[in-house]
Amino acid sequence: MKDIIPSVFALLLSWLTNFKTQLTNYASTLNLSTQQVTDMSVSCDKITAAINDTIQKKHDYEVSKALRDSIIADETQKLRVTCNLIKLNPAYNDGIGQAFDILYAAAPPVDTQNFKSVITLSLGHGFVSVKFTKKGIEGVNVYCRLKGESNWTFLTLAMHSPYNDHRMLADPIKPENREYMVIGVFADVEIGLPSDIASITFAG
Repeated sequence: MKDIIPSVFALLLSWLTNFKTQLTNYASTLNLSTQQVTDMSVSCDKITAAINDTIQKKHDYEVSKALRDSIIADETQKLRVTCNLIKLNPAYNDGIGQAFDILYAAAPPVDTQNFKSVITLSLGHGFVSVKFTKKGIEGVNVYCRLKGESNWTFLTLAMHSPYNDHRMLADPIKPENREYMVIGVFADVEIGLPSDIASITFAG
């Protein structure tokens, strides 16, 4: 039997708001005591506050994550420049490189023309998990769009699998049928072939 109370948070928030309104409208008709109305209203308020707190924390996480990724991208580029300058110094040798841990380990050859990542999607609690294969490359650029759209939105350069997409629904009461695709990245350049497109319905 279907539960009368929605389990999807966006729908539950709307349900709670309506329930509180109807408590006021029908308290007299149903002969509900003031204490009963108060207790049920408090229950609605507690659930609403808990859900909204999670929504705010998700938003704060996304803002923090975007700032983190921006700082990492900017500052690691500066460090790469410095590492190259160290290697160009006349006094540089492999011992110094080992001390700084800036020696490049031998890597297997990468087929930059035919590389193609394989992705799988799954739902987490409030996010979509995008698992991908790397096969010796640095990472993948992750793209997403709503089913039926033609243009892709770039999400991030993911260096480790899986990548978890914590973006919230555009409309909190409308599930989204999302499509994901990744492209391999090697030496800071997209390579090979786009992955097959995978889709999943995300309800928040």
